[in-house]
Amino acid sequence: KSFIKSKWVANQMKERSNEFTTLSDIKVMCGTWNVNAKKPEHDDNLLNWLHKDGGDAADVFCVGFQEIVDLTTVNVVADGKTRERSAFWREKILASINCIDEGNTYELIHEKHLVGIMICIFAKSVHTPFIKKVQSQTAGVGVMGMMGNKGGAAIRFKFHDTSICVVCAHLAAHRDNVAGRNADFANILQRVQFVHEAPTTSELEELGEIA
Repeated sequence: KSFIKSKWVANQMKERSNEFTTLSDIKVMCGTWNVNAKKPEHDDNLLNWLHKDGGDAADVFCVGFQEIVDLTTVNVVADGKTRERSAFWREKILASINCIDEGNTYELIHEKHLVGIMICIFAKSVHTPFIKKVQSQTAGVGVMGMMGNKGGAAIRFKFHDTSICVVCAHLAAHRDNVAGRNADFANILQRVQFVHEAPTTSELEELGEIA
């Protein structure tokens, strides 16, 4: 009975959603790059990648990298140069996208890295007050099924009332190893879990749950 009631309520809300829901389009640019432990030259223009088609600038940039450092034993076991390289790429991207449109600036929402894997989310400053509940997780699936030479880094956030999750992964190598990559994907999907956050006071007030 409880299931039937919940389903009925969900159907009623869906049918009347136009009474309490406002939809807006946003432009999201997602890019990924295996950089093979290399850094761009000083005059390399990342906009040839991040904004190659011109037009309106994206509202949100979701950028992922693989192999920002060499996958040596030192870098896999310890932090190595991961933080240093992450900072380099983060600042390089931010400087690039802030040249797209003088009327819009971008801010870093969050960054997460795992050995050679890095993912970062940038959004226009006008949107940042509406981006909340940001969480991130990593899952190493490499050596011994747990080291970070292979794996994934994920960031989840809420933009207005829409939840968005982005994952950057570095999976098993070799073209014919499809089964290995599928297994890595399943492992990452199972192990990346986010903590449920209860609604804030302001959110409950918006819903009319509290006076």
